[in-house]
Amino acid sequence: ILLTDSLPILANFGLRVIEQVSEDIELSDNEGAFIMDSFKVQAQDGDSIDLVERGEDLAEALRMVLMGTMENDLLNRLLLRAGLKAREVDMLRAYINCARQIEAYFPLESTRRVWVDHPEAAQLTTRLFHVKFDPDLTLPKGKDRASLLETCHSGVKAYLGNVESNAEDRVLRTVWNLAD
Repeated sequence: ILLTDSLPILANFGLRVIEQVSEDIELSDNEGAFIMDSFKVQAQDGDSIDLVERGEDLAEALRMVLMGTMENDLLNRLLLRAGLKAREVDMLRAYINCARQIEAYFPLESTRRVWVDHPEAAQLTTRLFHVKFDPDLTLPKGKDRASLLETCHSGVKAYLGNVESNAEDRVLRTVWNLAD
């Protein structure tokens, strides 16, 4: 992959490339060679990123983007900002796309920006999805899905109460109504 192709992908994950190093790697027994690119990165927004903790999830998501099985857009920032996995970002993307088909009030990039600016909203939506649909969900002792759903609903209600912009509230609420 060319450097000019990789930079926008990394930018959509909220990463800024500080340094890039290419190394020629030759395989043993003359089986061929390849070039390995290494990047030194930092968060675009200045937040700290624990790449040791999030590295596997980031590598999987990058692989998916490069293979064309995951979109390369601004929502990928939620992988690091909200701690979501690639499939959770895709789940949220699907809800957003569905919501836009029903109520296409806001431009797609604006909608994506709202979600990136509200990583806790993405976490709450993902939690709601898992509580409702994950057959392997481990329930805490003394809890059932109904009580966990009530906790999710309380979290969403409290979060929406703190969203100052009516436009952002509407974007978030439309997706939450679909997920619920």
